[in-house]
Amino acid sequence: LLPDADTETAVAIANRLRLALSETPIKTGGGISLDVTSSFGLCMVDPADTLEETIEQADKALYRAKHDGRNRVVLWDGEEVAEDPAKNAVEDAGD
Repeated sequence: LLPDADTETAVAIANRLRLALSETPIKTGGGISLDVTSSFGLCMVDPADTLEETIEQADKALYRAKHDGRNRVVLWDGEEVAEDPAKNAVEDAGD
């Protein structure tokens, strides 16, 4: 949760987290290093929606991120999916 964050800020924070995770290999025993990627599903809280609806929207955005190639941030906006031209990782997910 990011109280008082607007859409642009929330997406930027999630992308920074995603990039930091992908740039930080996890070292295991025996000198093995694992590369990690992450996907995030975001939605903005609408006071008219129930908690269950809000979680469902974020969940749908996360599934869209995984379906579309993983290692990305997808923002639920209730409309069609549109890839952010800035980079690979920001999309809008909808039904």
